[in-house]
Amino acid sequence: MALNNQELQEEAVGQLRQLAQSPGWGLYQARLRSLSKSREVAKADALRAGEASDAVLFQGIVDGLELAIRELDRYVRDVARGEQHLAP
Repeated sequence: MALNNQELQEEAVGQLRQLAQSPGWGLYQARLRSLSKSREVAKADALRAGEASDAVLFQGIVDGLELAIRELDRYVRDVARGEQHLAP
């Protein structure tokens, strides 16, 4: 028997919450934070060297990594509210 949209949404939220609480997700977030910190250092070095375009590039990378760290929580919230369409 196929699940209806509400059941699919509830299942997706449950699975995403399990992912958010898993040790693997914690390890992945730690890796992303480590990468972000190293890119912050690279950005500072580029600024000191007068390489503004490299600094902007590194800031973009940092912004993307920080977004990836926060994205799962936002996605769970949006799916729970029914604001995200789930793949069939």
